[in-house]
Amino acid sequence: MIQKIFTVGNSSVVAIPKSLLAETHFKTGTKVFVDKLPDCDAIVIRPQKMAVTKNAVTKEFHSWLHTFIKEDAEILDLLA
Repeated sequence: MIQKIFTVGNSSVVAIPKSLLAETHFKTGTKVFVDKLPDCDAIVIRPQKMAVTKNAVTKEFHSWLHTFIKEDAEILDLLA
Protein backbone atom coordinates (compact mmCIF):
# COMPACT_ATOMS: atom_id res chain seq x y z
CA MET A 1 0.00 0.00 0.00
CA ILE A 2 1.19 3.48 -0.78
CA GLN A 3 1.46 5.91 2.12
CA LYS A 4 2.49 9.56 2.07
CA ILE A 5 5.05 10.97 4.49
CA PHE A 6 3.73 14.06 6.23
CA THR A 7 4.97 16.44 8.92
CA VAL A 8 3.80 16.60 12.53
CA GLY A 9 5.73 19.21 14.49
CA ASN A 10 9.42 18.70 13.65
CA SER A 11 9.00 15.04 12.69
CA SER A 12 8.20 13.21 9.47
CA VAL A 13 5.39 10.70 9.95
CA VAL A 14 3.85 7.76 8.08
CA ALA A 15 0.38 6.62 9.07
CA ILE A 16 0.08 2.88 9.71
CA PRO A 17 -3.20 1.54 8.33
CA LYS A 18 -5.61 0.00 10.84
CA SER A 19 -5.42 -3.41 9.14
CA LEU A 20 -1.63 -3.51 9.54
CA LEU A 21 -1.89 -2.48 13.18
CA ALA A 22 -4.33 -5.31 13.81
CA GLU A 23 -2.15 -7.82 11.98
CA THR A 24 0.98 -6.84 13.93
CA HIS A 25 -0.88 -6.36 17.26
CA PHE A 26 0.53 -2.84 17.58
CA LYS A 27 -1.69 -0.34 19.33
CA THR A 28 -1.59 3.43 19.60
CA GLY A 29 0.99 4.24 22.26
CA THR A 30 3.04 1.05 21.73
CA LYS A 31 6.76 1.75 22.01
CA VAL A 32 8.54 0.54 18.87
CA PHE A 33 12.10 0.32 17.64
CA VAL A 34 12.63 1.90 14.20
CA ASP A 35 15.73 1.03 12.20
CA LYS A 36 17.04 1.00 8.63
CA LEU A 37 17.98 -2.32 7.07
CA PRO A 38 21.63 -2.33 6.03
CA ASP A 39 22.40 -2.13 2.32
CA CYS A 40 18.87 -1.25 1.22
CA ASP A 41 16.26 1.47 1.45
CA ALA A 42 13.94 -0.29 3.90
CA ILE A 43 12.76 0.71 7.35
CA VAL A 44 11.82 -1.89 9.96
CA ILE A 45 9.42 -1.20 12.83
CA ARG A 46 9.33 -3.81 15.60
CA PRO A 47 8.12 -3.94 19.18
CA GLN A 48 10.58 -2.44 21.64
CA LYS A 49 10.88 -5.77 23.47
CA MET A 50 12.29 -7.34 20.29
CA ALA A 51 14.94 -4.67 19.84
CA VAL A 52 18.45 -6.06 20.09
CA THR A 53 20.46 -4.48 22.82
CA LYS A 54 24.17 -4.63 23.51
CA ASN A 55 23.62 -6.99 26.46
CA ALA A 56 21.39 -9.39 24.49
CA VAL A 57 24.29 -11.70 23.55
CA THR A 58 24.97 -14.16 26.33
CA LYS A 59 28.35 -15.69 27.11
CA GLU A 60 26.95 -19.07 26.07
CA PHE A 61 25.91 -17.75 22.67
CA HIS A 62 29.26 -16.05 22.16
CA SER A 63 31.05 -19.32 23.02
CA TRP A 64 28.82 -21.30 20.66
CA LEU A 65 29.36 -18.80 17.85
CA HIS A 66 33.14 -18.90 18.29
CA THR A 67 33.09 -22.73 18.17
CA PHE A 68 30.79 -22.75 15.14
CA ILE A 69 32.99 -20.34 13.20
CA LYS A 70 36.13 -22.28 14.11
CA GLU A 71 34.68 -25.70 13.20
CA ASP A 72 32.95 -24.59 10.01
CA ALA A 73 35.41 -21.97 8.72
CA GLU A 74 35.99 -23.80 5.43
CA ILE A 75 32.27 -24.05 4.63
CA LEU A 76 31.69 -20.44 5.66
CA ASP A 77 34.53 -19.30 3.37
CA LEU A 78 32.95 -21.19 0.46
CA LEU A 79 29.55 -19.62 1.19
CA ALA A 80 31.07 -16.14 1.36
